Amino acid sequence: MNTTQVFENQDFIGMYASDYIETGRKEGLPVSLWANIWMEHEICCLFARTNVGKSVMAVQIANEVAGAGKRVLYLDFELSPQQFASRYVDTTGTPTRLDPRLIIATLSAKSQSYRRMSDYIDRIEEFVLSVKADALVIDNLTALCFTTECADSASELMSALKALCKRRRLSILLIGHTPKIEEGRPLELTNLAGSMRLANLMDAAFSMGRGFDSEGNEVRYIKHLKARSSALAYDENNVAVFTLETNPLRFKFVRTAPEYILIEKLRPETDPGVRSRFQMPSAEKMERLRSLIDSGAKATDICSQLHISPNKLAILRKML
Repeated sequence: MNTTQVFENQDFIGMYASDYIETGRKEGLPVSLWANIWMEHEICCLFARTNVGKSVMAVQIANEVAGAGKRVLYLDFELSPQQFASRYVDTTGTPTRLDPRLIIATLSAKSQSYRRMSDYIDRIEEFVLSVKADALVIDNLTALCFTTECADSASELMSALKALCKRRRLSILLIGHTPKIEEGRPLELTNLAGSMRLANLMDAAFSMGRGFDSEGNEVRYIKHLKARSSALAYDENNVAVFTLETNPLRFKFVRTAPEYILIEKLRPETDPGVRSRFQMPSAEKMERLRSLIDSGAKATDICSQLHISPNKLAILRKML
């Protein structure tokens, strides 16, 4: 017999805390859609500078989610069908095989301008229902924001999207831009273009950057910056590193690495903060570290003997 007492009006629904927890527990733990970053029924954001490859990564993520059994709607406000095809058809004219549950859509010639953001979201919701989508990717965020620089506009957008998520049990991935910032600096949540209120109201966020591996090869990397339902999958000591393949066009995961190693060659010489934060120890100290690790010494003892922090130890371990 259900004895849960519910308090409800047109806008809110509530219950006693113990019942609230039990209701959430029965719904199950959050499920990862992609890489323990984009979680089911949440709003996630991928953002990066221009020409880093965020749209290529977004299509790849959408295709992988579709391949796992979800019906994904990808709203592409960036590329025309011809431009999209030029990326996903090889030199012989053979198209890349994308999962049939992935639906790519762009603006219709009949599309009209909407004065209210809520009207625009309503049209998106109608289309989501018509294609029976489980997940929605919007490339890019500025197509929805009449002005992301305005905090009120950002709040209106996120409120509308959160309501859409809740009504339709939808999972949303937004693609955003960063303003032109100097390369070589660590990726931060504050880099997301527009009002920080956008970032504050999102459930999760990750960014994509450019760097170089130890052999001087250009790579891309992903850094997980915000999460509500999971631990950060790829923090500054453990970013996910990718190489770009062209046939088919995709990013290939190769390893994890500390972010500072990848951006070292791009780091501004006038940035002492980054340099001092990630200052390399001497060769002698690195040999002592290797010896201590090989001998099975505890992490706390290693940090004490070498006068380094646990975070610095985690970074240096990856370099051995």
